[in-house]
Amino acid sequence: MLINRDREGKIGMINAEPVTKEEIILSLKEQLRNEGIAHSHVGLPKDIDFSSYNGVLRARVSIPALNMQVNSVAFEGWVVALKTWLPDLTTKVELDFPFPSDYSVGVLGNSKACHFNRFLYRTANFLRLFPDWFSLYEVLREKVEEFGQWLKKEPCYLNQPLRERKSVPKTKNIERKIESWFTFEEGKELLCECWGLNREKLFNQLPVGVFHKTIEKKTAIFTRGAAAIDLGGISEDGKTLHIIELKSGNNINMGVISETLFYTAVIHDTCIAMDNLFKFGRYKRSRQTEAMIIIQNGGRKFEHLHSHILAERYHPLFSHDVMNLLASGLSRLGIKFDRAKYDYKNRRLLA
Repeated sequence: MLINRDREGKIGMINAEPVTKEEIILSLKEQLRNEGIAHSHVGLPKDIDFSSYNGVLRARVSIPALNMQVNSVAFEGWVVALKTWLPDLTTKVELDFPFPSDYSVGVLGNSKACHFNRFLYRTANFLRLFPDWFSLYEVLREKVEEFGQWLKKEPCYLNQPLRERKSVPKTKNIERKIESWFTFEEGKELLCECWGLNREKLFNQLPVGVFHKTIEKKTAIFTRGAAAIDLGGISEDGKTLHIIELKSGNNINMGVISETLFYTAVIHDTCIAMDNLFKFGRYKRSRQTEAMIIIQNGGRKFEHLHSHILAERYHPLFSHDVMNLLASGLSRLGIKFDRAKYDYKNRRLLA
């Protein structure tokens, strides 16, 4: 082993050789064991390579053009977890990833390009949240900045729902059923009471596809289709926009952090930021839905954004300290963040 621990369990370097991924996993399990947390299945994703040298963690994502919920590309969740649980190995964090030789800014529409564009945007967002300890190799940073500059100068539009969402108590999709319960049924009162939401201004499944110039398949910048904010609403005083990412049962992947940060960034860059990247769009002549009317807010910016994760269970590494680290980063943009639990079987909110 190339690492040791003092009497308090803190990790230190024995020599100048790097700490390997396997040693990092062992250290994580020991930290969890010290906290009395079950850890037998805790590991790190196979397609992200981790190593630490002199306190600098290097994370290399092998396949960046994947669905952001997949562990192998959800670098944000793993990075904040390691930063929290193993601080001596993560005083700084450097992200690395292969940049496709055939990629050029402005490639749109196809799935691979859309996933990669979204990865670049997610990386840029993580840089602005944690500039003190998160970085990229210079050549990659230049590529990420180039993409960011393209977004700033081009007309980019957020799409909208094409139909009104309705209560679906009989659906076999359990997460959709729970979303429906929170939006249209008794769960609505629990959400509104917990976070001070206006009962008349809740929405379910708000798409966050972003398009170039016009909204159509071939102009998609980020992936479209199922990408949507699960739940959301407006505060009673009308000043705060709330968005909620919901997970049910044993869906405890760390990808929920990547997903939430992405949705939060898109909404911030559309509804909050004065120098916004994205504007509201509409598919052809589709009529405006209630959700879009709510979030457009009469053409006015919201003063505040509050982002939540709502789940029945959380990954063992997604601790309250991890939540606090995420909250501190989002506070740089004036965004509030928290997480809560619910018990659908007993119809309770455990926030």
